[in-house]
Amino acid sequence: MTDRNRLDISDILVLLGNQEAETAQHDFLAACTIVANSANIKLKMPTQTGDESKTRLDLLSEIANLSQFRFREIQLPEEWWKYDNGPLLAFTVDGNACALIPTGKGYQLHIPGQEALAIGKKNAATVLNQAFYFYKPLAGGKIGVKDVLQYIYQQSGSDLKRLLLVQLVLAALALIIPLGTGYLFSVAVPFADTSAVAQVIIAFIINAFITASLQLVEIISLFRIKLKANGNIQAAIWDRVLRFPAHFFSRFQIGDLSNRISSIDIIQQELTLSLLVSLSNSLVFFFSLILLCYLLPVFSLLLILFLVIASAISFFITLKQLRFLRGYFHVSGENQSLLLQIFTSINKIRCAHREELILNLWLRKYIEKMILFFKSSKLTVIDKIINLIFSLLSTFFLYLFVVNMDSSLNLGLFILYNAAFSQLFIAFIGLWNSINQMVRIIPVFERTKPVFQAETENYRKENSKLNLKGSLELRDIQFKYSKNEDAICNDLSFKMEQGEYVGILGKSGVGKSTLLRLLLGFEKPQKGQVLFDDMELCRLNLQHLRSQLGVILQTSALMPGSILSNIIGINSCLTEEDAWQAARLANIASDIEKMPMGMRTVITDRSGAVSLGQRQRILIARALAKKPRILILDEAMSGMDDQTLSLLKNCVESLSISRLVITHRPEFLSGANTIYILEKGKLHNAGRFEELCNTQAFNKFRVLKAS
Repeated sequence: MTDRNRLDISDILVLLGNQEAETAQHDFLAACTIVANSANIKLKMPTQTGDESKTRLDLLSEIANLSQFRFREIQLPEEWWKYDNGPLLAFTVDGNACALIPTGKGYQLHIPGQEALAIGKKNAATVLNQAFYFYKPLAGGKIGVKDVLQYIYQQSGSDLKRLLLVQLVLAALALIIPLGTGYLFSVAVPFADTSAVAQVIIAFIINAFITASLQLVEIISLFRIKLKANGNIQAAIWDRVLRFPAHFFSRFQIGDLSNRISSIDIIQQELTLSLLVSLSNSLVFFFSLILLCYLLPVFSLLLILFLVIASAISFFITLKQLRFLRGYFHVSGENQSLLLQIFTSINKIRCAHREELILNLWLRKYIEKMILFFKSSKLTVIDKIINLIFSLLSTFFLYLFVVNMDSSLNLGLFILYNAAFSQLFIAFIGLWNSINQMVRIIPVFERTKPVFQAETENYRKENSKLNLKGSLELRDIQFKYSKNEDAICNDLSFKMEQGEYVGILGKSGVGKSTLLRLLLGFEKPQKGQVLFDDMELCRLNLQHLRSQLGVILQTSALMPGSILSNIIGINSCLTEEDAWQAARLANIASDIEKMPMGMRTVITDRSGAVSLGQRQRILIARALAKKPRILILDEAMSGMDDQTLSLLKNCVESLSISRLVITHRPEFLSGANTIYILEKGKLHNAGRFEELCNTQAFNKFRVLKAS
């Protein structure tokens, strides 16, 4: 690669974004369409194009949001055109958008308006070494195993077709062994025909080489299917989970939910492998059964009856096993939740000297899980023993049947039948084990059913995309989490105009966080309206709306990584200059400059690299980095000393955007245009700080602070 090819793609995109005209955007959209069609993604194009202020990365993000798919930036490895990396959106060194589409013989370069070219070493140098990969999403509504299998087929259709063809040929080749053996002992050996013996041996050797070659193709195809399916289905599942409404996550403990989502990978792997193995075994079984029915039709009918009985017994054992498997997976989820709670509370456990109690709790769950596993495994062993017994009995009855036949059955025919019979029984055992394995997945599927059945936000309708100006209003809101609980919000109303600074003051437990959840669309009120710029929240595209809000929740945390990545994120359209600008607004820039690595300083939420006050200001810088139209702070001042609080207070007051601050510290709201006091689900005493500072309701908070 040349130095020019190593240019950062974001720099190229910004440069092109400032120069591109409508024609360039049209070519870019055409390249996106080619990539999306190859990835089986349905694109929805923005209604307005030709905006020269938008970079191509901005435009790609808009297309991805409209079409509900994810993308990520990747770096192309050396000789990338020799490997299947999937369809990619890339750019030439001249700045043209292009599509890189894999074919059976490598990659093709598609530049809109030009003929597609096969990519080799020479023209690969004209493509920048960074590109974008599109992740095909799953449907937003209810889905099932059928949809997952269909998704896998769309991702690996060519490999599946190749595998089916190979398995069909292998099943046919499997008949050569019994047919050749029968011919050998019925014709060649009795007549001492050495030429025929040599021909049969050569046929066996050729068959072995062909079978080995096809099995190699089968293994490679299986590996490709597994690799493609695993990577893409996991990305699609997590993309789907990230689009779920917030109330979905409150139904489960974190560890249990993580276990349920991870189990989808088990379903995908087991189903894919079991289906393909059962297909291979069923083909061998079918061909062998035809041969047996042709040779000994009466015994073949008895054999079928025998196999049906064996299948019924095995199936009954598997159904009995499901009860233990359901319990095993349920306890596994509970155990994972317990472990997560232990790890997150380890300091409290040590301070309270409760290590022995926690160990006993874990052991109780672990022992319960292992007992269920033992009971399930015991039935599996019984099933294998029964299969072995039936295999021996069937062989015994075959010999018994042959002994009682007339002398018309010669040695060659018997050996032919015995070889075909052995092949059939091995295929049957493999087929039935695959079916039983799929049945055993039922408890896993039952646990993942909530993930399949849940609907994503904004799935059912095309909601409006509002370019937010900055006003919001709550009108006659009534809300409670369940029917049997008291209302948390009762006829709650307030309004914030564009550019206004509003404070909401309230003690712990009065519903401040619930109020914020209603504003963000995490919860839906039973009565009333939430309005942004006079448009109802339920009619808006929530993802687009939230992208225009700067929010710091009470539970907001830093991500492991650099300060820069914490402020602007990863694969962001924002630059380091945007991060410094946000840091200056949050009064954290001087602190970052004093750190040896500056913006590249690595931090985590629980590390001692930054103080609690610095942590809060980094979170505020993150909220301000994307230049939101409304800034919402939920107890973002906790843990700050008076000096830091004063700096942050001045910062918030100096902003020209709309600001909503929810806190229990009245001194922070001295510059607010309007202050509301939240009490018993209602907002009271609207006014400025000077108007409220001597009221009884306001003085309660000062007493709390002083105490």
